[in-house]
Amino acid sequence: MCPHVEPNRNGFVDYCGAGLALKMAQHMLFGESEVLPSLVALAAIGTVADVMPLVGDNRVIVRNGLTIINERKKLSVGLKALLSVLELTMVSEQDIGFKIGPMLNAPGRIRADA
Repeated sequence: MCPHVEPNRNGFVDYCGAGLALKMAQHMLFGESEVLPSLVALAAIGTVADVMPLVGDNRVIVRNGLTIINERKKLSVGLKALLSVLELTMVSEQDIGFKIGPMLNAPGRIRADA
C-alpha cells in the first residue's frame, strides 16, 4: 500500500521504491530471513541514490544499510563485486550518491540502437 494514501495511518511517507520494497519484504517475511540484510543494504543505496530525505525511517534504513555494507556480511554477489571494482573499503553516503548510485544507474541510460 502506498504510504501517501493514508499518511496519518502509515506514520512515514517519504520512502523511495527500494524503501517500499524493503518494508513489504519485512512484513511478508515477518522480519526474519537471511535475505533481509542484503535487502536493507540495497534499500539504503536506493534511498541515498534517489536523494530521499534522511529523516525518520529513511535514516534508519541508511544507517543499518551502511553498517551491513561496511561489514561486508550477507551482501549479494553483485554488490560485493561492485564494491570490489570501485575499490571501496569504507562506504559512506557520499560514496553511494556519487559512485555506487551512478554505476547502477548508468546501464539504464545506454541505448541499444545508438
